[in-house]
Amino acid sequence: MNVIKFFLFSWRLRVTPASLTRRAVTFFGVCLFVLGASGLFFLSSPKVTAEPLDVLGHLTTLESVGETAALKPNAPVMMMFWASWCPVCLGEMDDLERYAREAKARGVNLVTVVNPNFSGEMNKAAFKAWFSSQPHQAFPVYIDETAKLARHYQVPGFPSWVMVDKTGALAEFRLGAMADYQVQARLDRLEHAP
Repeated sequence: MNVIKFFLFSWRLRVTPASLTRRAVTFFGVCLFVLGASGLFFLSSPKVTAEPLDVLGHLTTLESVGETAALKPNAPVMMMFWASWCPVCLGEMDDLERYAREAKARGVNLVTVVNPNFSGEMNKAAFKAWFSSQPHQAFPVYIDETAKLARHYQVPGFPSWVMVDKTGALAEFRLGAMADYQVQARLDRLEHAP
């Protein structure tokens, strides 16, 4: 219906083929500009200086009560930032259980991070109750109540993956879900990095 209205309106304005071409070129130019600008904003890697993962070492897991989570020392870390309201994140839960087993066997710390009370996430008590009712619980969930880690790595949305090498330097940042082969490639890269 809108196409018909467009043609009727265009006919009344005596649109010429040249003016339609100019309008089409302008329209597509604006679209490309907007897509390019948004791509640069959302897909650019954060500029993070190398820093040890001190913050991660002081976080607690859902299983621990007031205890800090133990990470393998001098091992690379693969972190997934996620939220309970994120359907893409929830779709990765089955795979996360398998990735956690594989990462452990390869000497890589695989960590998932949730930020209660930030970015629309529920509070810690509600999250704990919700997560305990979920069938997927074989991967570590770290609680960052201050969102310090997410701010440090400039996490713009969920899911976001942060890969950190053995020295604590940022190896890679990725916004969005990853396919199995992409996770495997990153585990290989982290495992064999000098």
